[in-house]
Amino acid sequence: NRYDELTGVYLISGLYLYPFKHLTDPKYKGHIRSASIELGPVERKIYPLGNSDQFTFQYEYNNWFVPNRMKPDVFISEVSEPDEHGWMSYGPLGAMCGYDMNECANRVIVQVNKKTPHIFGMNNMIHVSQVNAIVVQTHDIPEMPDVPVGEEERKIGQLLAERIPNGATIQLGWGAIPNAVAYGLKNHSNLGIHSESLTDSMVELAEAGVINGSKKTLFPYKMVCGFGVGKKKLYDFMNNNQAVWTMPISYLNKPEIIAQNNNMISINSALEVDLTGQVASEGLGFQQYSGCGGQVDYIKGAGMSKGGASYIAMKSYAVNKNGEKISKVSLAFQPGTPITTSRTEVSNIVTEYGIANIQGHPLSTRVKMLIKIAHPEFREKLLFDAKKVGLIY
Repeated sequence: NRYDELTGVYLISGLYLYPFKHLTDPKYKGHIRSASIELGPVERKIYPLGNSDQFTFQYEYNNWFVPNRMKPDVFISEVSEPDEHGWMSYGPLGAMCGYDMNECANRVIVQVNKKTPHIFGMNNMIHVSQVNAIVVQTHDIPEMPDVPVGEEERKIGQLLAERIPNGATIQLGWGAIPNAVAYGLKNHSNLGIHSESLTDSMVELAEAGVINGSKKTLFPYKMVCGFGVGKKKLYDFMNNNQAVWTMPISYLNKPEIIAQNNNMISINSALEVDLTGQVASEGLGFQQYSGCGGQVDYIKGAGMSKGGASYIAMKSYAVNKNGEKISKVSLAFQPGTPITTSRTEVSNIVTEYGIANIQGHPLSTRVKMLIKIAHPEFREKLLFDAKKVGLIY
């Protein structure tokens, strides 16, 4: 509200859950500029307005990124009420980066919200002696709406559920496919969680007894995550629950830490995959859709895990703004498309038409395997184009 007194203020966040004025109103240009390390629905709408930016980096490097690139003068965080010893929880989101930012900021301001859950874990609390100012403001924690699950996602979820053994530790990203996978696991047993995000579907599996962490080889009986975002039920589940631990993402997402979980299964989504196995998950062309996140971290960690495996899952097609189907398995990406995961890291690509385990195969074999799981309407054209450019003969 006092933007006209300010110039050059740079406000960095992780995932905006409110459409703040400074994001949507052009009059804030030159006064308050925003940036995010993860684009969500709010950022995608305001990004074209020209007053926001995005950082892209792998989450395992957060403890380098914060002091070397973010360099916060002021760290602002919402927290729970102090306990009898003066400790305040960073709540469902703040543990992801809170410890690293508190370590290097010159000034720390916290907002105590009585509705912020108190969550256990590692380096996920801040003491009243560590802050310069406390503001008190109680409000509901923002909720993330459900993503609809269609028939294709259900097929993908079933394919993946069949690949997940009882006793596995799982990591799921956001979106319809990860939700479909979770709902396909209702007949499994003794699953564990080691994931950058805790989701509504994981809570349902925990309440059904499917997730108990009893077979985990790292942090047994604990659902460990960097943050939780979802419905109120999720936040209530995290509150004062010793089965849930949050911790800094720079520790949680280290591949060598992830790999300490035997039978680690990583499942992430993609926007598009080319015929050699390159994965685009954060943007198409020069249009940014999300962030890099921890996809690469978990692919590496699951690959190093004893009995582990990683999967990139997506529908075989999308529908453009003209209502036309387009293949998400493509000959090549359009110019400007960022490569999130290189083809040397990818193991399994999944669509509703099957699973292609392309790791270690020559390029010509990869191409044929990926064409087999493309939408049938596009297979002939993909085969023709692959031959034309010399990927196969």
